[in-house]
Amino acid sequence: MKKNLLILSIMIFYAFVNVAFGQQSPDNIIIGRLVRVSPKLTDIPISLAEIKATPKVEEKDPHELREKINKRVKFNVDNLNANSVDEALQKTINTNLTPPNPQALISSFDGCVSADNVALFGNTVAPPDPTLCVGPNHIVQMVNSVNKIYNKAGTLLAGPFKFSAIAGTATDDGDPIALYDNIADRYILLQFSSLFTNGGESLIFCVSQTNDPTGAYYVYEFITTGFFPDYPHVGIWNNCYVVTTHNFNTAGTAYLGQGYWAFDRTKMANGEPTTTAIGFNDPSAGGNLPVSFEGLKTPDPTSQPTFITYDADEFGGADRLQLRTLTPNFSNPASSVLSAVTNIPVAAFDGRSPNAVAVEQSGTTSNLDQLADRMMSRIIYRRFDAYESLVMNYVVNVSGVNPISAGTFQAAPRWYELTRPNSASPWIVNQQSTYSPTAISGTTGVNRWMGCPAIDQKGNMSIGYSRSSSSNFPDIYYAERRKSDPISTFGAEQVFHASSGSQTGTNGRWGDYSAMTIDPSDEETHWYSAEYYSTTTNFSFKTRIGSFKVNDPITTITTHFQKGGTITRQKESLTPSVGPPGFPFKDYPITVMIDNAPTQNANLTLTKTGTATEGVDYDLLNASALVLNAGNLSQNFTLRVYDNGIGEADEFVNLAYTL
Repeated sequence: MKKNLLILSIMIFYAFVNVAFGQQSPDNIIIGRLVRVSPKLTDIPISLAEIKATPKVEEKDPHELREKINKRVKFNVDNLNANSVDEALQKTINTNLTPPNPQALISSFDGCVSADNVALFGNTVAPPDPTLCVGPNHIVQMVNSVNKIYNKAGTLLAGPFKFSAIAGTATDDGDPIALYDNIADRYILLQFSSLFTNGGESLIFCVSQTNDPTGAYYVYEFITTGFFPDYPHVGIWNNCYVVTTHNFNTAGTAYLGQGYWAFDRTKMANGEPTTTAIGFNDPSAGGNLPVSFEGLKTPDPTSQPTFITYDADEFGGADRLQLRTLTPNFSNPASSVLSAVTNIPVAAFDGRSPNAVAVEQSGTTSNLDQLADRMMSRIIYRRFDAYESLVMNYVVNVSGVNPISAGTFQAAPRWYELTRPNSASPWIVNQQSTYSPTAISGTTGVNRWMGCPAIDQKGNMSIGYSRSSSSNFPDIYYAERRKSDPISTFGAEQVFHASSGSQTGTNGRWGDYSAMTIDPSDEETHWYSAEYYSTTTNFSFKTRIGSFKVNDPITTITTHFQKGGTITRQKESLTPSVGPPGFPFKDYPITVMIDNAPTQNANLTLTKTGTATEGVDYDLLNASALVLNAGNLSQNFTLRVYDNGIGEADEFVNLAYTL
């Protein structure tokens, strides 16, 4: 009988080894401090303001200067020699696919709305910057400047409340990010704070104490002396939280550069009193986003935190993605390094856009901001059995002419999947496309922008986005691609939630981002949230939260682990009921699965190699009699990792099975 061997390396603990690129040394090493442990969110009283007058509208309340600096800097300079023909444009949909259209949404409900801001602050804001994260049982949504927590049925469990109700020292300035840390089983909340205070500017992280986001949070403050860290975005990595910022002077009058950061996630997840942030600043860069890990297979220990942006070549050369990696060393932060730029050529695109807002809406002459100068959130990393994947997108012009006005500009998402066989290999473009499956016209064509992609454990992808034109309200849409679909294509687009109004406010701010993520409980449910309007009005946004699955009739049987890679030990308060007494532990569920029913039993023999000692460093629970068949496509067992306090050297266990 033919045998197939699959190796699953699970790192129990390791000593980090610095790899010196010698490219750029840190510009900032900040010692963050634990400023408080928040109350349980369910214990925070909901104190709503008594509004006695018409609420005012403010842009990122109360910082009008921030709106000006956002417009002053364009992070990707227009290429005057741009090829107006997009070489990867997808203009049609393959109607021969079965089924041809996505399945119906599993769930759909309203999230945070502008009325929450009015109730808490006495004003509404633009844009809302909707973000969400999904854990095993909860959904956490943040907007400017409100937080809410739901269960997966859409029942509100906590909120609305201000970020400062959790963080204490925060000033509710905005640009929220919410992420679920699948490695630590924790929830991460972030905002910047104390803008333009000439010394008090900061980033504030909140890390949940447990896997219940309605409980208490560790609150860490990182004061960024000398600069304001605008537009922070966060990624999860195996050895750190990775962050990008657009750094401005404290007066907001000058752009200082792109910030690249690594934060000591282990200390923050454990609630230690201080923790380190290692920052790099490049005055010639901007528009980068951090890569964020999703899934049950964590990055290899040799994989480094990664940042990506795009560049439309100004001198007639190849358009490209630009990638950098960061090697943090929290034991000796000054020895950390940021790599030089790696250029990855891509199919030509038109990265030009008008200096004015250029996305039309129905029923108003007010246009919306295309934000076509930076990567759109988020960039997702997923590790498969035989390769690693990155998915990402940004806005390009598909009008076919030089877009000098809204009438000559048509927005569409250019998306990519990069792959590599392992962390020692370079990333290559596996597939790429610009998704614009309706008529091309700068004047009357449909704009698709504010996109966010996702990829599930089977390699199926989705992308959510806003969709608007001179004859359409700004609706929320999504599209899917099954792994079995033709390369570099998405299927038919689907309404996620229809708007029945437009935004008439003259600033044009929309987004500034949306959020798609995969449910960690099954690694296949896609959750999305974005902005919409129910009536045509100045500023009165709503947000929608919903979920769906990509139905891919896979014909090839694949056998794979559903858990793997690096497992970082966390301090736990539990004591195991079996094994070495007194050792704290953390349990990691592992599933071996077959995607389709085999014609006969698949008898799996599990083997273990490595330097870790079973019964001291780890135990495997319920890992016997691994038999998969048509009635039992998966087998579950548990890896129990002990914190025995003797982890100076590399210790790991390889799990493998023969079929």
